[in-house]
Amino acid sequence: MNKRIAIVTGSSTGIGKATVLHLSRKGFLVFAGIRRESDAEQFQSLKGIFPLLLDVSSQDSVEKAVEIAAEKLNTASEVHLINNAGIVVAGPVEGVSLTRWKEQFEVNFFGLLRVTQTLLPYIRKTRGRIVNISSISGLAAFPYLGPYCASKFAVEALSDALRRELRQFGCSVVVIEPGPINTPIWEKNLKKKDELITALSSEQRELYGKELNQFQLGVEQSSKDAVSVEEVTRAIEKALTSTRPRTRYIVGSKVLATQMALAKILPDTWLDLMVAQRFRGE
Repeated sequence: MNKRIAIVTGSSTGIGKATVLHLSRKGFLVFAGIRRESDAEQFQSLKGIFPLLLDVSSQDSVEKAVEIAAEKLNTASEVHLINNAGIVVAGPVEGVSLTRWKEQFEVNFFGLLRVTQTLLPYIRKTRGRIVNISSISGLAAFPYLGPYCASKFAVEALSDALRRELRQFGCSVVVIEPGPINTPIWEKNLKKKDELITALSSEQRELYGKELNQFQLGVEQSSKDAVSVEEVTRAIEKALTSTRPRTRYIVGSKVLATQMALAKILPDTWLDLMVAQRFRGE
């Protein structure tokens, strides 16, 4: 039988690419899920890495990808899935179109679900593990990140249900919850204030413009404080190799871990005030 196999979605850049490279160095045979054929070039000369066209928002693409990988999956000793593919949709709740809300969930939630359902027979057969890349935004919701936070809250709930259902088969489901990470996702999706403003009506620009400026400053500060992507890949390795993996791994500073712990116990009114002070200069 083959060695351990890991399928990683969203592997073209950021956490996904770093995970593919890290796991291959650790002896995994890795299928790197990519959306464009041109993205395969960066992996072609690397041993143990197989680029795989896999668009998580397309059922047909997912099924074709699994069909291509099936021969190796059928002879693997372990099959693991790292659900990493994701996008960020930002803006005030009333100012983000339903089309954009659906796009956010189509990738971050339904895409994750689509790949998981398709690969579960292989994962269950080998008692493999599922690692879902969530975010601290799945633990606490932030203003002007409503679509993204909502999608990650949904990932958290799905992960809990799936973990409890698959326990009887010896499969583990682990959630990785990164804080700000030094990857292109924030630069590509959030540092576009002009696009956010353009999507709003004139009335909405008047209502939210000032706070969106504060939001932009917060994004820029977070990007400066971001930790390296290697911290995430190490957490993913632990999730796949630990005898008893934790159900969740928060990735970031100790201060961040403390803040997330406090968010679970502090009254909502206190949290609202703290958020207002940070994002709105109160």
